Amino acid sequence: EYVAAAVRDLESSHVRFVLWSIDPTLTGHLSDAGDNLGALRKYLRSHYRMVKTFDPDFQLWQRGVSAGSALATAPAQ
Repeated sequence: EYVAAAVRDLESSHVRFVLWSIDPTLTGHLSDAGDNLGALRKYLRSHYRMVKTFDPDFQLWQRGVSAGSALATAPAQ
């Protein structure tokens, strides 16, 4: 219920950036036991592009970024 609401909000508000905390125990597949965020991960991958990694545990995703944009070509750390 909360995940579906989050996806609806991302879609209706056209949120430009998402800061995502990486859980190293999950692969991001819908079949992962206990991964209640599978639908949100799927939406993120289909509508956003990961443009930057902070620390080893956080990623910055940008909506609909083109491959030639300055942020998209910035090296991930």
